[in-house]
Amino acid sequence: MRKATSFALVLLVAFTAACSRKTPVTQQDDLFRVQLEEDWKYWMTQYPEFATFAGYPGQNTRWTDYSPAAIDGRAAYVRKSLERLASLDRGRLEAENQVNYDLYRELVQTAVDGLQFHNDAIPVRGVIPHNLMMPVNQLEGIQQDVPRVIGAMPAVTREDYENIIARLQAIGPLVDQTIVLMEQGLSAGMTPPSIAVRDLPGQVSGQIVADSKQSPLLAPFSQWPATVGEGERAGLTARATAAYESSARPAFQKLHGFLVERYLPACRQSTAAPSLPNGPAMYAYNVRWHTTTSLTPQQIHDIGQAEVKRIRSEMD
Repeated sequence: MRKATSFALVLLVAFTAACSRKTPVTQQDDLFRVQLEEDWKYWMTQYPEFATFAGYPGQNTRWTDYSPAAIDGRAAYVRKSLERLASLDRGRLEAENQVNYDLYRELVQTAVDGLQFHNDAIPVRGVIPHNLMMPVNQLEGIQQDVPRVIGAMPAVTREDYENIIARLQAIGPLVDQTIVLMEQGLSAGMTPPSIAVRDLPGQVSGQIVADSKQSPLLAPFSQWPATVGEGERAGLTARATAAYESSARPAFQKLHGFLVERYLPACRQSTAAPSLPNGPAMYAYNVRWHTTTSLTPQQIHDIGQAEVKRIRSEMD
């Protein structure tokens, strides 16, 4: 999960500015502020991992729910969010809020446009679009997100350690939901190129250790703050170890087996986007997603070629 995203930055800046402004605001400004606040709360509760990185309270016991009902609910919400933005009169917003509005609406519009390609609904920009039918790749996925999130969680109070244990216990269902999405991707012909996922089993293996004490997921239980009493540490460690051995390790073993036996052999050999269903349109969308422009892939290619020619001429 991305630690810093355009979504978080836009909402944080816009919401902070709206709340701290001392000059009178128009009704449209107030409506925009309310939407930012409501959207922020919604996405933080829907994506607990984001909440952890953003310091949003109360979400550190859970992982994102990737059940069909939850996915459909988020898609409906982002569509409604776009409708709310469209209903605002941009011209009646203060100048600062007009910029915030433009930035946020572009993110939400791009998220809505990505739903047709099975992209996740949250309006963010990270490394690559998060496609629900291709939820793991060499750059992102639960094999990297889980240890990254656990490592980012606060570990100061007993409650913090209870939160870590709760998340360890919930890894099993998270992996099960991820495998279901990957199965759907296989059925739909939506897979990453095999060359791009060949290292996934090795990444997953890093979370599978015979000696539980050596698991990176249990690292917080080997370095204790003074704020957690010595009399509490043994019990917390035992529960964390049990959670790792009963949920986390078996789940990653299951994921490893699925990758090796089922997923990797079925991944597409071509690296070209047209090899995917609706591939050309998806590629054009991804170009827009990365560049925030309406330029076509061919136009971007032509610009690149022209720039190479220009730079080489300057070097010669």
